[in-house]
Amino acid sequence: MNNNFAEINDSFQADPAWDYYEVCQGLIRVREQINKSIAFISAEEEANNDTDEKLKQMLEPALEQFESIIENDLTDCCDDDS
Repeated sequence: MNNNFAEINDSFQADPAWDYYEVCQGLIRVREQINKSIAFISAEEEANNDTDEKLKQMLEPALEQFESIIENDLTDCCDDDS
């Protein structure tokens, strides 16, 4: 699809016919959640338990989605390679 990672930005639109379309869409959603988390902590002066808990709540869905992509979306492609 696109071999130049530097060109992947917020305006990137994956072709729905692309084999990795669903994976790409999921990774973009994970990236958005991570970017929101980074923006959240960038406004914090000091770490504390409340901020840590809020950050954890923001990142856990991204982690779950990332794990799902690895375990479910990539498993099918890898099973064919054996």
